Amino acid sequence: MKKTAKRYLTVLFTALTVWGGCQQVQAFSLSGGWEKGLKYGLGHIGEQAWERPTPIHIAMVTPYDEIMVERICRERESDEIHVIVSLKTRTLFLCCGNQVIDSFIAQVGAASWEGDKEWSGDMRTPRGDFYVCLKNENSQYYKALGLSYPDKEDAERGWEAGVISEEEKAQIVRAIDQGVQPDWSTALGGAIEIHGEKGGLTDGCVAVGNPVMDCLWPVVAVGSRVRIY
Repeated sequence: MKKTAKRYLTVLFTALTVWGGCQQVQAFSLSGGWEKGLKYGLGHIGEQAWERPTPIHIAMVTPYDEIMVERICRERESDEIHVIVSLKTRTLFLCCGNQVIDSFIAQVGAASWEGDKEWSGDMRTPRGDFYVCLKNENSQYYKALGLSYPDKEDAERGWEAGVISEEEKAQIVRAIDQGVQPDWSTALGGAIEIHGEKGGLTDGCVAVGNPVMDCLWPVVAVGSRVRIY
């Protein structure tokens, strides 16, 4: 019976008080069960000890997100640190493999409900698979993780529409192949980041509280994958 419960209980929440600082932490495990969930909740990512700053504002997780996040996590390596962002519920998930370490309230582009990002200035947060292409510790919004938008599909779309040149398209494709920052200055837009507090909806970035950025900063590296849906 215990094994059955462990197998079918897909989402586990528990609040713990950590001795020596009395930090409130959350264990949220999609498939790891009590032991693994509590391990990550207590701030251990693999062999790396991780002390989470306080205060932290934990987002409410919907059944829709539970399903989507579980599907995405299945695509990741067991020890891979990655980020998932739900535009529908404005939630950012920090994950390790198939474990959700924490979920946080986020703000997204003001017009994201209209569809995927297409052009500079459309006020939409792009959907899709990206990677962190830079880390800016001195961002105007506290700290920032730059994302690899536009990607190859965006470059192809922009070139076919005649809004970027063949040379601009080729530069974006080369950058994505090399895992570096693509051109952020084209008509497709760019400088899409996960960054600190802005207040309200954004021009297309994903904004979280400054304490949340302090959580992300030491564990999310250049090259870490980010899925936005």
